[in-house]
Amino acid sequence: MEAPRTIKDLVESFAESTGEAGRLYATYRVIKRMLNDPDCYKFLSFTEYLVMDPTALRAIVYYIEKGGADAIMTTAQAVEIEVARAFGGKELATLSNRQGVIRLLGEALKDLETGAKLGPSTLLERIGSVLAEKGQTGFLAAAYRKHVPVFAPDLANGVLAYCLIEGAREGLIPHVAIDILEDEVKLANIVFEHKKLGAVFLAGGLAKHHVQWWSSFRGGLDYAVQIVTVREYDGSLTGARLEESITWHQLKPEGDKVSVVGDPALLFPLLAYSLL
Repeated sequence: MEAPRTIKDLVESFAESTGEAGRLYATYRVIKRMLNDPDCYKFLSFTEYLVMDPTALRAIVYYIEKGGADAIMTTAQAVEIEVARAFGGKELATLSNRQGVIRLLGEALKDLETGAKLGPSTLLERIGSVLAEKGQTGFLAAAYRKHVPVFAPDLANGVLAYCLIEGAREGLIPHVAIDILEDEVKLANIVFEHKKLGAVFLAGGLAKHHVQWWSSFRGGLDYAVQIVTVREYDGSLTGARLEESITWHQLKPEGDKVSVVGDPALLFPLLAYSLL
């Protein structure tokens, strides 16, 4: 019996497996069909856990750079961890790092006047531009280079929002208004302007819910896979199987779907490097 020579060979060898290994192969097949569907708009959804793990983050950046995602859905904490890397990978909550973030925001917003309005994804695009110019290689910089919008519905829930307020109070950045509904309009346009929707959910939580929530207004996702470490028995959104999404019109009954129980930081790199 010959050993697999590539990551793709390894993943495809799971076609003969049962249990979660077999489900991983099924996930590979669903994502492959989604990537090959020209009518499908593709979300990549992940939590801060994936950004904290260097191997998972490299896979996410690779997936974005190779065209695997048309939009990113994530969390304020994931953004904070990304920005923290620009200051040595430490917590943003420290005083010195907060001051560094204010300076970064000053660069990102320098051409705006006080009172200007922008949505969270526009702010993240501007931050991604600054990080890309600084040579950062994380998901914000990659998304900026590929013109992929990044949505973080809870952006006010963290240090970044504090720095916007404190920086404006100190006169270091313009006092801008973050219009959260601007992003919801963008998401509505995405949902209603595309024939099909697909999503890869790495962990769950808010990011997973927000993609599912908007997909429910057009009958649900056409493609969906999720990799989570919990099962449905604890009643959590993260652990809820995709079959449950059908009852909430978040996934079409005929939708192409697979749920895998496993560590997304381990399994997603296998999928990303075998697919693209």
